[in-house]
Amino acid sequence: MTTRKTHNVGVLNHNPNVAPAQAGSEGTVNPSATVPVVPNAPAVGTSMAITSKQLYLVESAAKTFRGDFARIVTALLDTLGAFPTPDKARAVSVSAQHKDAAAQYAGLLRQYPDLTSGVSADTIEAALAATAALAMVKSDLEGILPTVQFCGQQSAHIAWSDSRVVRHAAEGQALQDMTLAAKVATIEGTLQRGKKVVVTAEHAAKAQTTALKAQQKAERAVAKAAKAAETATRAAQAHAANHPQTADVVIVPAGTTPKA
Repeated sequence: MTTRKTHNVGVLNHNPNVAPAQAGSEGTVNPSATVPVVPNAPAVGTSMAITSKQLYLVESAAKTFRGDFARIVTALLDTLGAFPTPDKARAVSVSAQHKDAAAQYAGLLRQYPDLTSGVSADTIEAALAATAALAMVKSDLEGILPTVQFCGQQSAHIAWSDSRVVRHAAEGQALQDMTLAAKVATIEGTLQRGKKVVVTAEHAAKAQTTALKAQQKAERAVAKAAKAAETATRAAQAHAANHPQTADVVIVPAGTTPKA
């Protein structure tokens, strides 16, 4: 029996039976919003209890968010077009104390409108209101970003963890299945650093043939050497048989008589 493991990502607390909220044109929840029917197969690679249906709901909600976010961002950027672009204006920084003082000077100008005609209290107060609103947008984006990044990493971890289960099973079966082995090799090629390595069945067969030919060549060389050694041995034996030694050769120094 195969033990199935599930995924449990703490920050994801979706109810698989509830569709993600989709905002209408006025930012209200659309009660007629639907989500695709997806399988509810539990993931098995690690110990996290999150199902495929929940993951599809995350995908649907993220796509809905992106669509609504794109429209909202476009509207916001249209209004921000009144400001110079960052590449055409120097960066500035105004402290909280200066902002507070600006609000007080706007109030003072309202009390004494004849102080100056070059600026207005309305402009100062409107600028401070825009500053506060944009600061809230910044805070909202920064607040959700860590959660979005964390969940994205967890989703990727689930995908690879479950894929490793498939990988292990495929590698075991590939020992008896050359077609499957070639497909596994192709997938594993994507894990190589640098240029993607693609190993096809044809390449695998060619490599096997090359190795077989090299082995046969080595065997032929060994057989040839053995035959040459056998031929040399027979030639030596024949020479010895045809030229037997009948007497020893004796060297006699000059002026001496060989002994009988």
